[in-house]
Amino acid sequence: MRNPPTTNGLSRATASELALRGTGLRRSARVEQFAARYRIAWDLSARIYDAAVAAGIEPDLAYRLVRVESSFRRRAIGPVGSIGYTQVQPNTAQWLDPTVTRDDLFETETNLQLGFRYLRMLIDRYGDTRIALLAYNRGPGTVEAVMANGEDPANGYAVRVLGNTMR
Repeated sequence: MRNPPTTNGLSRATASELALRGTGLRRSARVEQFAARYRIAWDLSARIYDAAVAAGIEPDLAYRLVRVESSFRRRAIGPVGSIGYTQVQPNTAQWLDPTVTRDDLFETETNLQLGFRYLRMLIDRYGDTRIALLAYNRGPGTVEAVMANGEDPANGYAVRVLGNTMR
């Protein structure tokens, strides 16, 4: 019987297991760092982190968005009816997933998944995180109309989310 192929002296199965374990440890460390930075529960931090990664959003951006949108409050309701951690509008949620109800937007996973999915779509659409954030906040139609007039759609929102990370 042949010996299994190796990677640096380890079987491929052992190397894969160690790589996965390392990934899990890195995830846990990052979740813990974000929980401490934003003074939120580890469980909420893990949910934000995992939803961001699943949506293809940089976790740092996801935490910043949730901080600005809801101050990490699950039951937050905005002045124009936006709901939850990511302040998703019920009509936007219905557009993204016709099965979602207004009450579903108070559920952590649903809200984070829809909010981050929408932000990912806007980033892909505009190719610019700053413009995508402005469209998230003001609506794509408003942002596009302002830009079509040759004006900058900035309203301070992207700066509040990105802070010193803006380029």
